[in-house]
Amino acid sequence: MLAILFGPLRDKLAAASGLARLPRLSHLLNVAWTIVLVLIGWVFFRAASIGDAFHIIQASFTGHSAWLNGAIAKEMILSLGIGTTELTIALLAILFMEVVHLIQARWGAAAFLRRMPAVARYGVYAGLVGAIIYYGAYHGGGEFIYFQF
Repeated sequence: MLAILFGPLRDKLAAASGLARLPRLSHLLNVAWTIVLVLIGWVFFRAASIGDAFHIIQASFTGHSAWLNGAIAKEMILSLGIGTTELTIALLAILFMEVVHLIQARWGAAAFLRRMPAVARYGVYAGLVGAIIYYGAYHGGGEFIYFQF
């Protein structure tokens, strides 16, 4: 609704700044702006009060110089409640997902797997199922997470 209301103003600013001549950059900025608005919306959705939401948003933009010190950054990450092993597994999982993404972008994951010999392909399948079983979180079948809201 606000996009309709402020659309003409946004178009005039894009033309005046030269952004209208760079459609890819304009699209990138629109995507970034949408992400920012969604993240801010999530803060208001999860905060106990509007005052808490504004406090969280303000605190999000302060204290980042500590991340420049590697020891403090490591301490801050480990204070989140996960150990070094869990952090390593999470980072390796992210790396794995990025490799799969690159394979998908270049050859297509299904085509890549089809070109593999059957033994290797089923080894990949078994490894993925084993990883899901081994690293899965089984907490006794609690409530569905969105029922907590």
